[in-house]
Amino acid sequence: MEREIKEALGIRVSFKKLFTYHHFDDVDKAFKTVFAAKAEQEDLDLNEDYAEEYSWFTFDKLKKELSENPGKFAPPFVVGMKIFFKQFSAIPY
Repeated sequence: MEREIKEALGIRVSFKKLFTYHHFDDVDKAFKTVFAAKAEQEDLDLNEDYAEEYSWFTFDKLKKELSENPGKFAPPFVVGMKIFFKQFSAIPY
């Protein structure tokens, strides 16, 4: 996974597996895994083959955005973050 992140975003990160959950809806039926990642830098060298833009969110800003604008995010991400916020009060890294 570290290699893929380096290729897509141009940064090195280390990962910590947090939990796995089931996500089943009309489009997606899968097990999802949530990781915490710690980046060594904030500036990305974004590979446009992977993404067109990115945003950094504080923990509190992400909670607010997910609550007020869940449609801006993929449904599996919203479900995973709801579980995350119930289990963690801060990013566990």
